[in-house]
Parts: sequence; C-alpha cells; structure tokens
Amino acid sequence: MYSEIVSVDDDQARAECFNVNEKDSKCWKLAIASDGVVFKTDLKLLNKPQGWISGRLTSPKVDIATTADAAKRYAVSIEGANIGIPTISKRYEFSNADQKAKWEKISTALNQYPWSDRRGVVIPWGPEAFSYFNKVVAVDKEYDVADKLAAVWRVVLDPTNVPKSYGTSCSTGDFQGFVSSNSMTYGTALPNYDGETMSYDVASPHYKPGGKDYAADAFNGRYDLLLTEAYARCVWGIKDALPKIEVNVFKTDGSVDSSAKVVGGLDASGFFKFSATGFTFSSPKIKIKLTAPPTSGGTPAVTQEAAAPAAKAPAKVAIKSISCVKGKIVKKVSGSNPKCPAGFKKK
Repeated sequence: MYSEIVSVDDDQARAECFNVNEKDSKCWKLAIASDGVVFKTDLKLLNKPQGWISGRLTSPKVDIATTADAAKRYAVSIEGANIGIPTISKRYEFSNADQKAKWEKISTALNQYPWSDRRGVVIPWGPEAFSYFNKVVAVDKEYDVADKLAAVWRVVLDPTNVPKSYGTSCSTGDFQGFVSSNSMTYGTALPNYDGETMSYDVASPHYKPGGKDYAADAFNGRYDLLLTEAYARCVWGIKDALPKIEVNVFKTDGSVDSSAKVVGGLDASGFFKFSATGFTFSSPKIKIKLTAPPTSGGTPAVTQEAAAPAAKAPAKVAIKSISCVKGKIVKKVSGSNPKCPAGFKKK
C-alpha cells in the first residue's frame, strides 16, 4: 500500500483511492505485487493475544510465546503468503443521463442513494459489504466480474474478536484461532458456531478480471482456519481421542461443491488446521465439524475426510525492490516481480 497526493477536485484520479476523506488530498492505493510472496511479522507485545486473529493471507503459521521475556513482553510470530482479493470499482456520472437507469437498479436493490443524491459511495470489504454485494450482483451481472485482484497481506489482532454463539465456557483468555479468506466480502469476520459446525459465509465476483468463460475464467476461493487443540476440543466436547473431521464447501444452492479441495487435521505444533481451495463464487458457505470417532475394542478410530491431499505451503519467493518516481514522489515497491504503480516510472 502506498499514498500519493491527488487533487480533491480530480474525481477520476480519486476513483482508485480508499480510506480517504473527501477533503483530504492524500490518496491511499494498493501497490502491485505477485501472489504467493511469503511475509512474516515478529512482534513483542505487552499483553499476550487473546481470542481470535483474522487476516488476509494463505497457509498461516502462528507462534505465540506462553510466557513473557525478561522485559515482560510476549513474542508473537505470524507468517503466510499474500493473497489476491477481488475488487470492483464502478463510476456513474450524474451528468450522463444514460447511466441513470443502471444506477437506479443499484439504488433500488440497496434501498438508498437515489440518483438525485450526488455523492461518492464507498463500500469496504467485510460483513456490511456482504449483503450489499449479494443484492447488487443479483440485479447487475457486471458486478460478477472483478475489476482487478489486489495483492493483500493483512493481520488483525483484536482482543474483542469473539465469535457469536460460542458461549464463554471455552474462553480461557488465551489465543484460540486464526481465520483467513481471499473472498471480497464475508458474512462475519469470524466463523459462526451453531452447536455442531463452524460455518463461514463468503461472497465475491464469479469471474476474474476480464473473465467471460464460466469455468475457465472463474475466480477460485480459498479459506484457512487454525484452531488450538485445547479450544477445538472444548468447543466440540471431545476429550482424548483424535476426532473425525468434516470439511465441506456448499454452493449457493445448498449443494456440496465437489470440485473444492478440503483438508483438515491436527499438526505437530498443536493446531487443528483446515483449508478449502478451488471453490467458486458467488456466495458459498464453508462448514467444519469435529465429532468423537467410533471405537472398536477400546481403541479410538482415527478418520479424516478430505477431497484432496494437503496443499503444499507456497514456496518462498525471492523478493526484489525497485524505486519508482512521479515528479517529486518516490515510492519503493517490493515483490518477486515488482512493477511501478500507474503514473510512476522506474528510477
């Protein structure tokens, strides 16, 4: 991510800005980077992370020190590869009467923003955009095609991150889980638990940028979930045996997406790791369930359901850096194949 100064009167140039005040000339944009670049952040925190961590990365690895160091700080390490997130940017000019009919379909679906109300409408990623996107794509299929894929690496440590419907009996004050997805929007920041399964709703354009072929140009979804062993056993009430694991992806119509590759298991680091890849959009649901295994002769039966073997973690890619210049502005861009943002030239 980088910033540049853009005139507050230049509506066209500011169309790609986000998290910007309409009176602020500073414009924040997403830098271009290749997918699959592995990043790692090492933190020293006064308080040990509690609850859940959410993010935008693949094959996450989380390591949190159980005790503080001599400086009374907890070492926290989070590693994973950046991920491509679909983005959509549409512009409807008030001065162009031909665009009025298109916009009125959108405003009717959202039940707000009439044509006479001239303003910039910015819908961020997240739960609020989930319902907006589903309503909009139902009336205008142009929204089913992404404008671009933004390479994102993001981690959110929020001690108030507590999923709904989980109760408090399993909340020990320790780190419990990590969740990540490459979906443009999601129903809730954290999975929902209904007493049997953890579910996660996502919604994105079906097509990659410029896509037309339903199968060949489909944007493939990814979902990663880590749960500490103690927390998972507490939630599902499983004591000693290795549980039976179910991971499923359901299509918008409720049928199972058999093309999705799902993996689930307990690893040596003490985490239950789950992933689902290769599913398509617009609005699938991922469900995960652990159950006590059947026993025979007193010996636990260990089973695991997966449509495909565990995906290999992305190989580390050599990171290069270049300097890009635009007037007096100099930006540094890093990645396996770094490119200068639009309007910048390589120094």
